[in-house]
Amino acid sequence: MLQCEMVRKQLFDIGIETEIVGITTVGDSDLKNPLYKTKSTGIFVTEIEEYLRNKKIDIAVHSLKDLTDINSNGLVVSAILRRENPVDVFVSKKYSSLEMLKSGDVVGTSSARRISELMSLRKDLKIKNIRGNIETRIKKICSGEYDCGIMAFAGIKRLGLLSEVKEILSLKDFTPVRGQGMIAVETRKSDEELNKILKEIDDSQTRKCFNVELAFSNIVSGGCSSPVGVCCISENGSYTIYAYIGDIKGEMFIKRSIVKDDVSDEDGIRLANEILESGGREILEKIRKEKSDTYNHIQ
Repeated sequence: MLQCEMVRKQLFDIGIETEIVGITTVGDSDLKNPLYKTKSTGIFVTEIEEYLRNKKIDIAVHSLKDLTDINSNGLVVSAILRRENPVDVFVSKKYSSLEMLKSGDVVGTSSARRISELMSLRKDLKIKNIRGNIETRIKKICSGEYDCGIMAFAGIKRLGLLSEVKEILSLKDFTPVRGQGMIAVETRKSDEELNKILKEIDDSQTRKCFNVELAFSNIVSGGCSSPVGVCCISENGSYTIYAYIGDIKGEMFIKRSIVKDDVSDEDGIRLANEILESGGREILEKIRKEKSDTYNHIQ
């Protein structure tokens, strides 16, 4: 709802008034099952997209990382707002950094990608599923149910809860899922006039980075149930692309990063193929074969 307000304000600033319609999705209502065990895709967006297709709403607002099908089935991402910092952060009441965690401490996360990256660094920790909105997860951590949690910086900042962040994690160690920190504005492809208007709030730099990340993920594939990360950021006059593929136990993993003066979709494709040829294909095949018991070590 906060992200909808951000879009509403930007549209108001260019002379467009809107009404916000709240829609509850499967991802909102199912607060028990871990995301990595969810068999269906798009659990945070499917109901919203149905409203859009059925013309009950004209604009859908999503966290771009939740969108599984981009520009398909008559819908299009007509605008992407300027990206917030895409990093993951460490939240804890007991510790001021990830390094301070003791063997056997409990970490809360429902992200296969975060679990894999964490296990690649600290196999002595216990992973426990955590669901709910950001405030709920922070409360669970502060109550002592978890020793810490790994979460996205963007949502915490938008909610004004940065005081809960103890450490910003390196993009090399925790490479985000594609689109993390980005807000997507989705519309019907046939609404040409509306889509033309929405170009005014589209951030070209953010879209360029997302296109690189999307090109990578389209080759590698992945989603909530696959430990895959990719992030393209612009800094100091150049672009850096970070990428990660690993198994859920962090036993097999590949990390890559490249720096370029400029980037295009082709860079995402090349990096994806490089990782697949360097062992990434075997890792993904291992995940598919062991899917039934891959997550048994997680509480």
